[in-house]
Amino acid sequence: MLVGVARRLRATKQVEVARLTGGPDHASTIDLLKIDVEGAELELLLGIDGRQWSTIAHIVGEAQDVGG
Repeated sequence: MLVGVARRLRATKQVEVARLTGGPDHASTIDLLKIDVEGAELELLLGIDGRQWSTIAHIVGEAQDVGG
């Protein structure tokens, strides 16, 4: 029953964002990009610059049925 309780809890936390490419410590290639951003997956994917897609080999993301 603890699982049901955990799903009802919502918390918001502001975090610092670091760019994967373009910064002083940027990666030239990304072998695996794992995404788990609790509902902001589309926003994250839309924020990836067109030039960056060629540097990402694989993407793993979590998805769930919103309708239940």
